[in-house]
Amino acid sequence: YSANKGGVGSELNPINHYLEAAGRAPLKSVANVTGGSTLIERPLRELPSAFQRHNEIRRTAREQTYARIGELASKRCSVISTADIRRLVSDMKQDGLSDSTIQKEVALLKHLFNMAAGEWNWKGFDNPCKGIKLGKSEMRFVFISTEQRKALWKALAGCDNPYFWPLVEISLQTTLRRASLLAMRWDQVDLDGRIVTVPSKSGQVAIPLTVRAVTVFKQMPRDDSGYVFPLSANAVDMAWDGVRVKAGVPKLQFRDLRHLAATDFARRGFNSHQLRRVLGHKSTFMADVYVNLVNQDVLDVMDRTQHRS
Repeated sequence: YSANKGGVGSELNPINHYLEAAGRAPLKSVANVTGGSTLIERPLRELPSAFQRHNEIRRTAREQTYARIGELASKRCSVISTADIRRLVSDMKQDGLSDSTIQKEVALLKHLFNMAAGEWNWKGFDNPCKGIKLGKSEMRFVFISTEQRKALWKALAGCDNPYFWPLVEISLQTTLRRASLLAMRWDQVDLDGRIVTVPSKSGQVAIPLTVRAVTVFKQMPRDDSGYVFPLSANAVDMAWDGVRVKAGVPKLQFRDLRHLAATDFARRGFNSHQLRRVLGHKSTFMADVYVNLVNQDVLDVMDRTQHRS
């Protein structure tokens, strides 16, 4: 079922946590020539020392959570109880994971068990996530100063990988998510027509390109694989961790670039319908949120009336 989703890459990450904890090979998504993707096992292999260290740091910070995932992964589904899921939620909170991350983890498990009962014909099976009530995840909006942006680009300039700074630049020029960027192929990039077609959570979307984006694409080296950014998700995580620390913005996540980009477009005067097209959304709901966040008319009135108070 996951293979047919636009966001298959990001959904595989938590799925692989359970597979690896159970001693199974993790999965990876391979694009089909005719469209869509196929999930295949990714052979367990020794990671390079830098990647190994990166994973160790992350796992140490979430030690209780990974221990609980390992415990769940070794159990038969029929004996997993609501109490087991509550313990997972508790451990994730103690490890400092956000409410949004916890909600997504439980939602994934809940959907898995619903599929088992509804489509795989598991008779008499009760979903252990059914009684877990979680608050709604809050929208995450991040703002950085001009000086922080300069520090970010200075840190990016020190990266050895020739694909990483273009990845960040194109993210800011298109608002595309990491999964869509890493799935982008050169045969989907129309530099003359200034448009790129990429997979997204809602299916294939056509995203217009800024003049700056076209310039960056033209300057990039081309890999024989056909992918615009021949990087793994793990490689992006590791490079980004180094960049954000060096730039002095350790809490800035790669996914925050999408929010920064959307805010930039709104500040440049994009209306909701134009911004919806850039975001690749079917409705203007989120575009309205960004436009309202940076409503210049309100700021202008504030400035004009300040001396009256």
